[in-house]
Parts: sequence; structure tokens; C-alpha cells
Amino acid sequence: MKGSISEFELGVLRSRMLDAARSKARRGELRISVPIGFVWHREIGLGLDPDCRVQEVTRGIFRRFRELGSARQVHLALKAEQVHFPRPSDGKRMTAFEWTPIRYRNVISVLRNPFYAGAYGRKDGAKSGRGGRALLGGLLVCRRCGRRLAVARMTSKRFRCKVQERHE
Repeated sequence: MKGSISEFELGVLRSRMLDAARSKARRGELRISVPIGFVWHREIGLGLDPDCRVQEVTRGIFRRFRELGSARQVHLALKAEQVHFPRPSDGKRMTAFEWTPIRYRNVISVLRNPFYAGAYGRKDGAKSGRGGRALLGGLLVCRRCGRRLAVARMTSKRFRCKVQERHE
């Protein structure tokens, strides 16, 4: 009986902690660690790191990925060019960097991180899961005009631009 009550109490505490974090996120006060290339600004919130060298390395990874289509090939190309990647030398504060030769896990961490896709801080009305609109509807944008894509039909997993008539 005691074990069941303890598990229930832990569940309640966990639920309250998650609710508090969600409400902080809605207010824009949730400060989580950001990946390399981003910093928290007091006035504007989340922004790009002002260090041009850091920005160039992260942009270079995405540029090469568009060209080569493979994270492994990106790593091999950047390694052949002797590109260095920033590594925080002051812990999680990330104000000082030590530049080390790029590793495969650096490339993967940049390509897989949702921060680089702009997923953090979005206030569009896209819902996911059951009963909502498309899962990626608020994240995918039109290549020509930059507007969000809408689902063509719920049964097909095809997306189309909301202003498609203007493109054709």
C-alpha cells in the first residue's frame, strides 16, 4: 500500500513540474541549454551567436548536407578541409570555445537538433497527435514563398502551399 501511494505522489510531483515548465515556456521564461550557434539575449530572447566563425561552421554543415545528402559525407568533406568545430571550454555557459577538429557526432548533433529548424519558440497553431491538424503542418514551409504548407488531403501525406494558385 505504501509503495502505491509513493508512486502516486511521485506522479503528481512530476506532473506539477511539467505543468510549471510548460507555463514558463508559454510566457517565454523557460531557459534551457541551447546548442552551439545560439545564445540567450536579455532583450530579445533566443538569437544567433554573434561570433561569425560559429555561425559559418553551422551554416557550412547545412550547406554541405544539401549538396551531399549524407551526414557521413559531410563529415568526411569537412574533415578533409580541416574544419574545426567549437567546443565549450567553460561548461554550459558557452561563452568561451575551444576549437577542435570536427567529429561525426558534431555533424549529427547539428543536423538532428530541432533548434536549427526553428522549432523552439514557434507560436503557430499547429497541433499534433490525435484529433489535430497535420504533425508537420506548422514546420514545413514552401520553397518558393516561405509560407507554411497545408495538408492537401488527410488520407494522403502530401503537403501543398496555401497560395499554390499563385505559383502555377
